Amino acid sequence: MKNIFTICIAFLLFTACNDKTQVQPTSFILMRHAEKGKNDPRDPSLNEKGKQRAEAIADLFGRTTPAALYATPYKRTQETLMPLADSLNLAILTYDLNREHMIEEIIEKYQGGLIFIAGHSNTTPALVNRLMGNTEYETLSEDDYSTMFWVTLTEMGNGHVQVIRY
Repeated sequence: MKNIFTICIAFLLFTACNDKTQVQPTSFILMRHAEKGKNDPRDPSLNEKGKQRAEAIADLFGRTTPAALYATPYKRTQETLMPLADSLNLAILTYDLNREHMIEEIIEKYQGGLIFIAGHSNTTPALVNRLMGNTEYETLSEDDYSTMFWVTLTEMGNGHVQVIRY
C-alpha cells in the first residue's frame, strides 16, 4: 500500500508541474473487482475479504479527484468502487467494453482527468491493451484480485502503463 501511495504522490506532482500548454494526459486506474462471494453463480456480491479490499481502495484513493468512476453492471464491480464513490460523493457509471468507441468517448469526455474502472479478470487487461494499442496483458488468474493498472495516455496507443500490486 505504501508503494501505491508513493506512486500516487509522484503522479500528482507530475501533473501539477506539467506544462499546461501541452495536452494533459488522461489517466486510468483499472482494476479487477475485489474478491467475490459464492452467493449467486451469475452475479455474486463481494465476500468479506472483498469488502475489506474495497474499503482499502477507498482509503488509498479517497483524496484523489477522479473525473469519473466506471464499472460493469455486475454487483461485484459496482461494490468494489462503492466505498470510493461514497467517500467522494460520485456516481458509478456503467460501461460496456464491447460497445464500439466507448473508451474513446470516455477519453474525449474526461480529457486530462483521472478515471477509475472496475472490471473483470478478462476485461481489465483487454481494456489496458485497447488503450495502449497492443496485446501485452493477458487475462488475470482467477485468484488474482490485487493487480491494478495505472495507464497514463496522451492519446490512444501512446502512453505508459504501471502495474501495481495492492
